[in-house]
Amino acid sequence: MSVHQATEKQRGRPYVRLIWGLVMLALGILALWLARGSQLWPAEALFPWQQERLRLYLQLTGFWFLFLALLAALSTLFTFDHLLSIHSRVTSRRALFILISLALVFATAYGTMAVIRHLRFNSTAYDLAIHEQAIWSTLHGRPFATSLEVDNYLADHFGPFLIVPMIPYTLYQSPLTLVVLQALVLGLGAIPVFRLAQRKLSSDLMAWAIAIAYLLYPALGFLARFDFHLEIFAVPAFLAAFDALDRDRWGTATIWLLIPLLCKENLGLTVAAWGLYALLVRRKPSWGVAWLLVGLAQFWFTSFLLIPALRGQSSDTLMRYAWLGDSPPEMIETLLTSPGQVWARVTSARRLFYLVQLLAPIGFLSLLGPCELALAVPGLVVNLLSMSRPQSTIFFQYTVPVLPSVFISAVWGTAHLKRLLPGPWAWHLAGLALIPLSLTAFLIENPFREQPPLPSLWEEMENAGAVRQALEMIPAESTVVTTNTYAAHLAQRSGIYI
Repeated sequence: MSVHQATEKQRGRPYVRLIWGLVMLALGILALWLARGSQLWPAEALFPWQQERLRLYLQLTGFWFLFLALLAALSTLFTFDHLLSIHSRVTSRRALFILISLALVFATAYGTMAVIRHLRFNSTAYDLAIHEQAIWSTLHGRPFATSLEVDNYLADHFGPFLIVPMIPYTLYQSPLTLVVLQALVLGLGAIPVFRLAQRKLSSDLMAWAIAIAYLLYPALGFLARFDFHLEIFAVPAFLAAFDALDRDRWGTATIWLLIPLLCKENLGLTVAAWGLYALLVRRKPSWGVAWLLVGLAQFWFTSFLLIPALRGQSSDTLMRYAWLGDSPPEMIETLLTSPGQVWARVTSARRLFYLVQLLAPIGFLSLLGPCELALAVPGLVVNLLSMSRPQSTIFFQYTVPVLPSVFISAVWGTAHLKRLLPGPWAWHLAGLALIPLSLTAFLIENPFREQPPLPSLWEEMENAGAVRQALEMIPAESTVVTTNTYAAHLAQRSGIYI
């Protein structure tokens, strides 16, 4: 079927657009009405700053839905296809050059911010010092050795992939190497996002809009801002894996999926979800079953055998789910037998606000790609059920298993949007609107601004000069007992304690 025939077929179903437009109109009015409320939730449910940001998100969402409703109405009543007819495509080499340039802008901005943050004593032992000490120890013949919390990094988290950032660290042994590398790795995720969107949407304009939205995505910025975490390598890896999967390059996808498995134990659950997706949606039974089993096996082996064996006791991660029970079997029993209790926790105000923070910056388009968004379910379940407050926020590393699926499903959601806005002009206009939408969401959260739940960003202690002189006087071979604030400046030693 030609593009013209497909468009005509879609125009022959105006009632679908009418219903969808009315739904968008109703949701837009509802969001704006809720935003006018003096207090959206009881004061004890959300902090004042959360209440204010939720109000801003509701206003943004309301205008976005009303905009989509307007486009649906206009595309039903009028034909303006001649106003926006885009046929030219960006060459692969030029697109790659532009994408790398944008990634470097992202890396420069966030890398500079992370460097300044560290130099002003705002980085922390948890988790910059932990990772640097493990890398430094490995370089000095003691693989993954640490003195913070546990004796070996692998006794805390399964992360043998730590040997990869060790390579650039060898060239310049400083925590600054790690934070700059982190910003660069996250920025490069824009490349598979663009490639996937360009192929799925057959539009360079829409692909650029989604790639820019990715680089402006607040949760991505906070990943680049907060210390250093090994699992950030999983973000571009998951995106590249789906790009390969979508091209039926299953061997390439396999290589990319190995990276998350080697970054952290809980990412095995997300990999298992990918196997299930390949089995049920992509109809690739052998590949899907293999990765479903590999992901589950990695999670079970590392979480319940390897880490406890190295640690000498169960992982302290389980304590975050103690409300479910004292052991994994009891936790599973609670999940199955007390759905009301589980639902009440998952739908609490703080956790619903977390979901808004994840989906609003991309215009909730991810909801139009439910099968692809389901890849985020394991990560969301782990975060929403945890008693640890940081896990259900966008400010820390816990968004890693969720973030790639948000953008993969947003690409699929944008493709579905094309069926609801069949006129090329309306669909491309919606794509262009993603840029100011994501920019506004960026300004609402703004990772370059001081944030209540995070350590300070720009502020520097009054006696910073004296502290630097004192740190330089400590012999490199000495064992040090220090604070969470200074540990990131003293990690290149075998003994450091908080």
